[in-house]
Amino acid sequence: AAALDSCHVCGEEAPDYWNREGEIVYCDGCDIQVHLSCYGLTHVPKGDWLCVGCVDAVDAGQAKLGQFGVCALCPLPGGALARLDPHSTWDVAWESPGTHAHVACA
Repeated sequence: AAALDSCHVCGEEAPDYWNREGEIVYCDGCDIQVHLSCYGLTHVPKGDWLCVGCVDAVDAGQAKLGQFGVCALCPLPGGALARLDPHSTWDVAWESPGTHAHVACA
């Protein structure tokens, strides 16, 4: 689990190692927190911001084996997810559908 006020991708607190101006943003749907640069954002979004997992209606914290939202590259639930395109076809023991992976895994 990430520490309070630390990035769910790199695990570091603000400021970001790669960008001294890098801020941490919070998803308004699931409360993941990520540095702008770690999640591929160039600016702080105006208004509510949803991560890819929330936009795709993934509940990674509650996902079970074989369900939509389980990381295609590791068996750990939760965290900052990215959409895989094309979907992963790896045969993994945790039966991921291959649609998403943690940003840190990808």
